[in-house]
Amino acid sequence: MSLTVVRTFFNPRNKPFKVTPKGIDNRSRIQPNWPLMRPLLVLLVLSVGGVLRQVWSWQEVVRNPDSLAVNVFWATYNGIL
Repeated sequence: MSLTVVRTFFNPRNKPFKVTPKGIDNRSRIQPNWPLMRPLLVLLVLSVGGVLRQVWSWQEVVRNPDSLAVNVFWATYNGIL
């Protein structure tokens, strides 16, 4: 890939760029790829469950008061991504 970038830099009009079709016929209908989404959804559920468990047991054991904030931050960050 680096060689292609260098060649294009020195001779940009050497080969034209061809756009290939991506197979999307109907752009108004979005179809999620469930086999790829399942592991991410499992991780999201586990993250939310872990934060809820920590919030629920917060009054029973207080070891590190900042741990809840860190866990909520990372669970939210990962959920958004």
